[in-house]
Amino acid sequence: PLVMPEIGGRELARRLLDLQPTMKALFLSSYDDETIRQHRINQQFVLQQPYRQTGLIGKVREMLDAA
Repeated sequence: PLVMPEIGGRELARRLLDLQPTMKALFLSSYDDETIRQHRINQQFVLQQPYRQTGLIGKVREMLDAA
């Protein structure tokens, strides 16, 4: 769950995936695991804040390797 003025993160990702089905989306969130689960977001594609640069790089690498 992301908070943006005009559109939520899940909706943005859905629209982008409609345009580019092979695209990967990484959600950066300050919500806890339970809230993320309730919103039915695959935790494999979530990096919780705060995070370190190495954590971000590792998550991006993990997603690219899974492609």
